[in-house]
Amino acid sequence: AVQERTADLQREAAERRQAESALRASEERFRNIFDHAPIGILYADLHGHPRDANPRLREMLGYAGPALTGLSLAELTHPEDSADDADGLARLLAGDIPEFARNSRLVRSDGQPLSVRMNWSVLRDADGQPQRLVAVVEDITELLRRQDAERGRQAAESANLAKNEFLSRMSHELRTPLNAMLGFAQL
Repeated sequence: AVQERTADLQREAAERRQAESALRASEERFRNIFDHAPIGILYADLHGHPRDANPRLREMLGYAGPALTGLSLAELTHPEDSADDADGLARLLAGDIPEFARNSRLVRSDGQPLSVRMNWSVLRDADGQPQRLVAVVEDITELLRRQDAERGRQAAESANLAKNEFLSRMSHELRTPLNAMLGFAQL
């Protein structure tokens, strides 16, 4: 009986070591993804306090790790956008919407605004109760610049077409009476 119990304990210990090894490997994969993702990831509690942010998000905002976790989401959000963001997060936590995505502005450590696309979701426990907030944050500053440049190009093309149309019509309107005058002058 002692030998059977010893064998059972050794099997349990081996299974536990295997489970711990699998858990460490899983945590390492998660940490690698989190640390090397080319997009910002924010992990916050339900009260809006960041608990962790990946290096890309800290780089975008200009904060070191501990400094960012000492702030609240309200402090990171541009004052003009904070009401809409707070409303969306409240609806998300209440379960009214499955995710909350919106273009917004964050405030960098130097006080400059940063245009971002934020996609929020809620991590829930086994009972469906909210536990944490997760946000994927994409810097869209360059995209907005390109859109503005494209709108400017389209406006310039439209103005150029309007100018060409005007000149064409004026040329036609002037040419008809001038041709008649030239004909009379030649007579």
